[in-house]
Amino acid sequence: PPRSTLFPYTTLFRSQQHICTGLIEITNSCNMACPICYFGQKSPQHISVEEFRNRLETLLKVEQGKLDVLQISGGECLLHPQLLAMLDIALCYNIGRILINTNGLELLVNDNIFQYIKGHRDRIEIYLQFDGFDDDVYQTLRARSLAAQKEKIIAKLNENEIKICLAVTVYKNNLSQIPAILDLAVKTKHISGITFQRL
Repeated sequence: PPRSTLFPYTTLFRSQQHICTGLIEITNSCNMACPICYFGQKSPQHISVEEFRNRLETLLKVEQGKLDVLQISGGECLLHPQLLAMLDIALCYNIGRILINTNGLELLVNDNIFQYIKGHRDRIEIYLQFDGFDDDVYQTLRARSLAAQKEKIIAKLNENEIKICLAVTVYKNNLSQIPAILDLAVKTKHISGITFQRL
């Protein structure tokens, strides 16, 4: 599909039968400055609620009114000032699962967003950036130490029965941590999946 001149994608991931996942990028604003980020440093910009609705309705039209998975992404989508209004819209449609793609940091400080997600945990899940247990890895990939915060985010989500999919960027220095990441997923009740992507 055509791409907006602003920045975000509306993307269709297709199987032979139908769209597997619809992706809408709602902002390029972020609270981090990852050296590996494809967005780079840009002035914060957000799509409007109406633009979100239009993109979502386009996805649903292609799928005859039903979407298995919608992924909302950015930038850091939890920073969008109208995120909850967008989630209200998405929840009105026939969408099986809504994934919020996030580094998770806002979940530790923004109780309004956290409680909203908790209140809709039957349909909203967290697609959490997680690169392992070693701050050296985070320093390389994310330019800051994050291991302790990631542990707190996972614990908070799990305690509140919010489903988590770990999104792991794999490179040579965290390959050895993959068994521990798998072990964490097995031992943490509400981790429902892991995605590995190479650097």
